[in-house]
Amino acid sequence: MNGGDSLEVVVGSKNFTESILLSYMAYELLDANTDASVVDETNYGNNAETWGAFEDGTIDFYWDYTGTLWLTNPPQNDEPVIGQEEQYEAVKEEAEAEHDLEVLDMAPFENTWALVTHQETIAETGIETLSDLAAYVDDGNYDLSVAVEDDFYERNDGWPGLVDHYDFDDEALAEWEQADGVVVVNVGLTYDEVELGTADLGVAYSTNAQLATYELELLEDDDHFWPAYNPIPVISEEASSPDVRDELNRIGSAIGGPRTMQELNARVDVDGEDPQDVATSFLTEQGLI
Repeated sequence: MNGGDSLEVVVGSKNFTESILLSYMAYELLDANTDASVVDETNYGNNAETWGAFEDGTIDFYWDYTGTLWLTNPPQNDEPVIGQEEQYEAVKEEAEAEHDLEVLDMAPFENTWALVTHQETIAETGIETLSDLAAYVDDGNYDLSVAVEDDFYERNDGWPGLVDHYDFDDEALAEWEQADGVVVVNVGLTYDEVELGTADLGVAYSTNAQLATYELELLEDDDHFWPAYNPIPVISEEASSPDVRDELNRIGSAIGGPRTMQELNARVDVDGEDPQDVATSFLTEQGLI
């Protein structure tokens, strides 16, 4: 957004730790290294709410993921593109053609969805893959429960798409849900549900620190339902400028691989640090501010 002669950038984010951290990095970089007036609207809402705010101009910038922007936001493609670089190029070309935005440089790490459980559950049931889970439910086994976030429960690349892709039997799926096999919880609580034993399986992000903390195992996405999910900075054309783009493009390469992102997430979700403080300290350590 432009206010007089100055450039204003309203920085938003989705409502989970990684998205908030990445957007605070953007906020602090732009505030320290550009002349833009930066406004904090991080932790704006779920995927649909954040995209809506971007579309109507309430926010100018946020971080999305290649697979999310490709499958979930308009025009909602039906199939992923195989390969991280290939998925990025496809979503950048389409999104920039369809909307008044710019997709900046992709971060090199991926944060994909996964279903996780304890090793004991795998040993007891023999379920190691998502195909195994579908077969288990289709055989009339409704004793397991899976915790899913409310946003995931509604998304095309979430629960509806997953059960369709793995061809869960409709009647068996309905019976399973009636037996409280699918538990919808608030964002970030799926790990706690599994750890406490309230649910046997949970939806997870692959860079989440709690995977290691709770010693959770990932079920293999053996039929490749999920696309690549690399973080991408998305900015409105109105709020973009060369120096703004240059600063935002420094973030992904500074983080590098998934281990660093997992450690940053842990400082918030496990150690209880403030996400803005974590973002600022990381940028300072990297010599970016």
